[in-house]
Amino acid sequence: MIIQPYQPETDNIPYPLLMLADPDIRRIDEYLANGRLFLGYQQSNDQAVAAAIVNASESTLEITNIATDPSLQGRGYGKQMVAFIVGFARQHGYATLQVGTGNSSLDQLGFYQKCGFRISGIIPDFFIHDDPPIFENGIRCLDMVLLTQSISRLSD
Repeated sequence: MIIQPYQPETDNIPYPLLMLADPDIRRIDEYLANGRLFLGYQQSNDQAVAAAIVNASESTLEITNIATDPSLQGRGYGKQMVAFIVGFARQHGYATLQVGTGNSSLDQLGFYQKCGFRISGIIPDFFIHDDPPIFENGIRCLDMVLLTQSISRLSD
């Protein structure tokens, strides 16, 4: 997979892909307004098959949205995107990479831990006002589970 920053002159924002990770388009637009979008392409395809939005604060880079085309999940594209973001965070001197996901997102919780993240906190009732309510795995999504990964800086 080839990963590159979003280029507004040539790329379309892949809303259907981003909405797989967050069905609230207003929230996606907020993430896009304040962050950077990276797109992953298969070499034989000009359509993005993976996407991620990252937002920065002082020493933390947060993945606010990450998604892979459902027909291609399980093939390592998500892990490649996370590895790319880890490299980006390292290059830009961030100390921590953070991501949040719903308490009901069991597959995502496993995925992030396989990518080196550790559970670091919970924001109770983060998703309580989602309309319609989100249900995954028979569980109502109410709380955001925060996961972090320490980023070691490149040596000089």
